[in-house]
Amino acid sequence: MEYSDEYLVGKAIEKLNETAAACPSADKLYDANKKVYSLLKYGIKVNDENGVPKTIFPINREAPEENRFAIAEEVTVLHNCEKRPDLVVFVNGIALSVIELKKSTISVSNRIRQNLTNQREGFIFPFFATVQIVVAGNDSESIRYGVINTNEKYYLEWKNYDKTSNAKAKGINKV
Repeated sequence: MEYSDEYLVGKAIEKLNETAAACPSADKLYDANKKVYSLLKYGIKVNDENGVPKTIFPINREAPEENRFAIAEEVTVLHNCEKRPDLVVFVNGIALSVIELKKSTISVSNRIRQNLTNQREGFIFPFFATVQIVVAGNDSESIRYGVINTNEKYYLEWKNYDKTSNAKAKGINKV
């Protein structure tokens, strides 16, 4: 759905920003992220100029091709310090994923810990209020992923399945 009314879009962006910014401490990051997720999934309720309630969906799930996707390298984030996540994935200007990728001499565990550190007090925790998936990897180990505040041991390994291996995994024989 495309919204041409700048007023409605402005109000929706304002509400999304307020929700994401309502993260006064790293302890409240999960709560802010959960509220942002709800706005992304169920829409942002705003009133038009006549007071009529409308729901604005920041991400178009019905027609994904209508969304604007971008990946930015070395995004400088300032809060209590300056950090530069390797890659940030944006959908319609909303940071939805942070990816840390390094060379093979630096372990994936190290990248996971870097992401976790960035989500702590004294670092850039407010940036993660909109992030829905956190990824870490290098060129010799598998890629692992989780959501914000996921303990390192609970990060999942990324698996690629083609149709043949997926069918075998489900016990389906091709005819």
